[in-house]
Amino acid sequence: FVAAVIRQESNFNSRAVSSTGCKGLMQFCGSTAYEYELCDCVGADCNKLSGDRTFCVNKDDRFDAEKNIEAGVKYLSSLLGRYDGTEEFALVAYNGGPSVTNKAIENVEASGKEVNWNNVKGELTSELLFGFNSYASWSSEQRENKVKEIKNYVSKVMNYKEGYEINSGIEEKIDSDLLDKVVDTE
Repeated sequence: FVAAVIRQESNFNSRAVSSTGCKGLMQFCGSTAYEYELCDCVGADCNKLSGDRTFCVNKDDRFDAEKNIEAGVKYLSSLLGRYDGTEEFALVAYNGGPSVTNKAIENVEASGKEVNWNNVKGELTSELLFGFNSYASWSSEQRENKVKEIKNYVSKVMNYKEGYEINSGIEEKIDSDLLDKVVDTE
């Protein structure tokens, strides 16, 4: 599972940088990197959800493959715990944010439908994203593209995971072999 996330996030490039500034194998951005001790925080509001703060000023370990994977495993583990081991829900949260995942699940529950991936996937819409500050200023087209991105992200990671399980058994060798597969372009 972790190897599949890394493949989708960075294609095993420990120096990868996304268009949004996320960095490393598992693509950590500011506040999450700070939460998982990959970065520092400077400002009065470091322990609040928003406010006057800047991340990764004096410390930035996101390109350190071992630390990045360790933080990513902790983050994925916390998401899997939050969503009772449902990998698809954890992946939605990893890519689109836990609040988006929670709202989609809440909508499924309110409809009386079974809470499963297909029903939650159906709740991931541009309108759902509009309700969140981080997406509210986006155009409808940008929100639609993000919804497609989230759904494609989940599909690709799950397909990679299945391929690894069938072809290589990497899920059992993650600690010993994954770092050997990391592309370090320093």
